[in-house]
Amino acid sequence: MVFMGCDSWRMGSAQDATGGRARRSRAELAIEHPRLVVEVLSGSTAACDRSIEFVAYRKLADLRECLLVDVDQRRLELHRREAGHWILLESEGDGPALRLESVDMTLSPAEAFEDLNEEARPER
Repeated sequence: MVFMGCDSWRMGSAQDATGGRARRSRAELAIEHPRLVVEVLSGSTAACDRSIEFVAYRKLADLRECLLVDVDQRRLELHRREAGHWILLESEGDGPALRLESVDMTLSPAEAFEDLNEEARPER
């Protein structure tokens, strides 16, 4: 089972659509037998997403791919399980589209971040 968000791992809560807190049971947040997990990284959750959650995801027998979306860097990191090993495919900026085999689609950084303008990019 996958539980959504860093907070749900620790507190059993999750952000609702309005940005507030909503108490939910783990059963309500669970997704069974995922083939693809997509994590949108933020400054406050990136460390958890890349460590605690990613380690847990890799233990899921049915998981084939995990896509980390780094909005600040406009970067896609696709981790794919192949022959029992995890490989990393990356793309950023005007880079090539990544093939999400688990859901039979491609996604380029340009497509992923098309609604974000340069003014919205955080200072580095």
